[in-house]
Amino acid sequence: MICPHCNIAIHDNFESIHEVYNKPWQGLYISKIEYFLHQMICPSCDMPILKMQIVKAMLDSNRDVFFAPVQEYLIYPKYNKAVCPKEVPDEYKKDFLEAQAIREISPKSSAALCRRILQQLLRKEARVSPSNLNNEIDEFLKRNGLPSHITDDLHSLRKIGNFAAHPKEDIAGHILDVDQDEVEWCLNIISSLFDYFLIAPAAAANRRKSLESKLQKDIKAVS
Repeated sequence: MICPHCNIAIHDNFESIHEVYNKPWQGLYISKIEYFLHQMICPSCDMPILKMQIVKAMLDSNRDVFFAPVQEYLIYPKYNKAVCPKEVPDEYKKDFLEAQAIREISPKSSAALCRRILQQLLRKEARVSPSNLNNEIDEFLKRNGLPSHITDDLHSLRKIGNFAAHPKEDIAGHILDVDQDEVEWCLNIISSLFDYFLIAPAAAANRRKSLESKLQKDIKAVS
């Protein structure tokens, strides 16, 4: 998981500290809803993380109890810390920060924002022909010289529900059924594309500028 305080990848090591509420057994198949409060300390920043977990407890044919997760969400901090490289323009940054902030409380909405950013990047940075996102990805992937991790990620992205197969008029973001791990992966893909389209070219331009400046100084020193 990603620590919501320091944004560093850490191992999920929650422990249950309190059963908040317990409904009685009910229904034909005998089930009940239970609410648990979990806590852990981030090993990176030493900050506490609290989450609420909602599970359905059921009895099988042998009267043994098994649990089915229903939902879990952060209590503290309420939102993940959102970060974005300084090289990323505001037109992408706003949606990216929001997608990070809501990834725990609304994975579907976070995925929709990732989809929107992806289409904006392909249209504005890759200059693909405007179409539906699926066709735009196809056009981009036909280009030579793309890093393998970019092509592999975009190919795999199609496997997340129907993430890329919506018409262009749905650019505002279709609500998709995705889980937390898939959202984290989508955010990582967007970060990789930021690096490919924006950060790496900016770093290369700065290196060229620095080298040219040094060369001009050397020429003046010799003359």
